[in-house]
Amino acid sequence: MPVFMLAKANTAVRIELPHFADKQYVFYLMHGDRQDTVQSGYLDKEGKTFLALPEMYRDFIGMSKFMIVGEGGLEIILNREPEFTVSCTEAMPNMSNIHYVGSAENNFLFEQYGKQIKIIERTLAVEEILQLYSSREEPLFRPLQTEFDRLHKQYAKLQDETAQSRFYAARIREMGDFLQGLGSRTNLTEEEIQHEQRDFVLSKIDFQQLYNSGLWNDVLGRWIGIETGLGDSILLADTRNMLARCKDQELHREFINKLIILYNKYGKENLLSQLGVDDLLAPGHYAPKLRLENAYITPVQSLVIFYESGCNSCENELVQLRANYRILHEQGLRVISISADRDEGTYRKNADLFTWTDKYCDYKGFSGENFINYQAVGTPIIFVINKEGIITGRYARLAEYLQNFSE
Repeated sequence: MPVFMLAKANTAVRIELPHFADKQYVFYLMHGDRQDTVQSGYLDKEGKTFLALPEMYRDFIGMSKFMIVGEGGLEIILNREPEFTVSCTEAMPNMSNIHYVGSAENNFLFEQYGKQIKIIERTLAVEEILQLYSSREEPLFRPLQTEFDRLHKQYAKLQDETAQSRFYAARIREMGDFLQGLGSRTNLTEEEIQHEQRDFVLSKIDFQQLYNSGLWNDVLGRWIGIETGLGDSILLADTRNMLARCKDQELHREFINKLIILYNKYGKENLLSQLGVDDLLAPGHYAPKLRLENAYITPVQSLVIFYESGCNSCENELVQLRANYRILHEQGLRVISISADRDEGTYRKNADLFTWTDKYCDYKGFSGENFINYQAVGTPIIFVINKEGIITGRYARLAEYLQNFSE
């Protein structure tokens, strides 16, 4: 999916997509696993619209998404640039047909990605041919080896340029390289790449930048996948290092909540007490009472989902929940949904589609009683509670529970 950019104190972006004239759109900002809707509407008859960040988001730096409902969309980086224009006349926008006017961030990201892809493709091609002309006596060996060495140097120079750049787009590129398992050089061993990747998360990545990148779950998921293979002592030491680097109180809390989910996913929940987070709501704790309408209940044999309408990840989980409701019902689970919506019309539009009967919204957002008691500072969060009222699982995705249940 293409990636583009935004920016400045009162950011404004002109969108020109004539192929999608009169189509409905939604504009999101990324916060961890959450997507906050900041603008929605319809493109005009020429496929144009004007995006402006509300005052409360004026200082946002990170990734956003401009989505055409039912069609897909584009990712946009915001980093305090002046007003600029994004245009594409094609039905399927991509790196070669999207045009940016006034965005150095966009140009940097697309140019860097384009160069990287070309170098990697050429390097793989030359490497394959070299295997056929591996003897130094072959006439083609020397020019092929020379080209191979030149491509290695090109790649190293490109990676160094990215590392030294102050663009937010450069940080997105580094996160993307981390997820693809790419190193600073093309000729690194697997062990050297793993060392670089661990060092990237422990000492280089900015967690606020990661939180606003749209890659929060993917990067942390890959990190713990690497760490669990290194042993519990290293996992704990590295986690403490990362927690110490999350200085912002709200970000620290979000990171702890993500750690609880990931530790539980990888069977490491017994280590949480050693991180000093055993007072948080995690598997093994009794589930707090829930307020549903004017009554309090103790959820037993239940699946409780905390969500917010308009959050793309939440919408995906609600679709999965409806599709798998019969399976959950056959397991004897009572499904309970708790919404962070503040507008009744928005809440009802979603809740009326739910198959289950236990659904609640107090229109207080994340400051609502249930959200506070369950320490749900982000969405979606899914709790599974047994017949004794003890939390047995905490998940970001229903698929994680279903996978564990099937195993």
